[in-house]
Amino acid sequence: MLSRLERWILVSVVLAGVLVLATGVWAVVNRDRVTVWLTGDEVAAAQRVAMTAALPSGLEDDPTRSACATWSALRCAWSDASPAEAVQLMADVLAAAGVDVGAVACDDRPDLPEGLALRGAACVAEVPVAGETMWVIAMDRTPEGGVPLGRTAAWATWDELAMSTPMVERLQREWGWADPMAWSPLSATDVAAVVPSRLAPVLEEPCRTEGPDGCYDWIGPVDLADLGDDPVPALVAELVSAGYFVDAADADPSGIAVRAHRFVDTDTGRGLWLTVTVDGDVPTAQVFTL
Repeated sequence: MLSRLERWILVSVVLAGVLVLATGVWAVVNRDRVTVWLTGDEVAAAQRVAMTAALPSGLEDDPTRSACATWSALRCAWSDASPAEAVQLMADVLAAAGVDVGAVACDDRPDLPEGLALRGAACVAEVPVAGETMWVIAMDRTPEGGVPLGRTAAWATWDELAMSTPMVERLQREWGWADPMAWSPLSATDVAAVVPSRLAPVLEEPCRTEGPDGCYDWIGPVDLADLGDDPVPALVAELVSAGYFVDAADADPSGIAVRAHRFVDTDTGRGLWLTVTVDGDVPTAQVFTL
């Protein structure tokens, strides 16, 4: 027979074991949330630096985040510097705030995560932050087609697909993006204000697709005659000068020659998507609101 003290000790040991086991199971099941609890503040602090730190004179901040191929980038900027110099300028901003940044890599750069889908990136710097990875990226050619942009686009972005859902949720609270349900669609005035002048006549064409808040899709002829026999490179440079990032360009097109986008706000995804098709006697442009 066990004494009362021995029984109390046995029960206490069993209860302690059950508690340890239950805690271990909870930690495994909620591993991602535990990680956010442990490292989320450090990751969020690095994100705040990337989003808000003052940029040097060599980088022209684009608060609409149009100056980058990654639509969820934290920070975007245009530069007249080379891709290597632009990445270094943005990396220096992070490093000055105490964020550890890897060396700038161009010719021997590491392969970017597949989720970033940026095979055309010219130079990069990897930024490891508490188990997560931020990338600083710059390119001076279109991601598809490799046509010169005329300037360098540089940006900072997370490898979001490698992040856990709780970490993404933790960071989204600080991204400052407006509630999509509160967005108002682009008005005709909004569209006219940001459509490139060369494509403005397309808005006078009959509406191609009408939504409950008005037209959001136009298509029509566009005049490229003044751009010469090789209009695509000149058109790319023209769109970049108008604040657009050109996602794809084909210098010898048999279909879509140029595809570009531009946002209009600092905290929404509202903007325009443009395509120009050079196939046949009359080039055609499409303007589509995002």
